[in-house]
Amino acid sequence: MAKVSAAAQRALSIVAHASMARQLDKEVFAKSGAAGFFEYWKKQLTAADRAILDEFGRLQRQAYADMAKILEKDAP
Repeated sequence: MAKVSAAAQRALSIVAHASMARQLDKEVFAKSGAAGFFEYWKKQLTAADRAILDEFGRLQRQAYADMAKILEKDAP
């Protein structure tokens, strides 16, 4: 089995933690009227870690657009 590089491991860790922070914000803090935890958490990241998270967001939006094109093309 191939090993994941340290840089890839770091990026995956950031994305995993961001996913958890976003879910906590949505399912716990927002329901109690204290939304904003995700943004608070994100501000605590280093600039390099925020750049990784921002790039993930850009790639995620591109993935949604790509999927929409595929579905549009295959629609009857």
